[in-house]
Amino acid sequence: MVYNGFIEPSFIFGDDFAHLDEFILCFGDNFSGNAYAFDRRTWKIVEIDHVSTEIVKVKGTFGKFIRERMGFEQKRTK
Repeated sequence: MVYNGFIEPSFIFGDDFAHLDEFILCFGDNFSGNAYAFDRRTWKIVEIDHVSTEIVKVKGTFGKFIRERMGFEQKRTK
């Protein structure tokens, strides 16, 4: 799901994630609890794991990310 605006991590995950609010802007999620966001320090896409709270960088551009999620482009694994 892509949100109609940016959402702070603490709004989605609660106060335990408030420390992320100053540099993370969530723009969507995977319907399973993980959120996708921009890291404002680098403007790279990241995934926030709702269980481990780990933040993982997503490779590629925003356009490539959206095309893959919508099924317009095959995800390549190496």
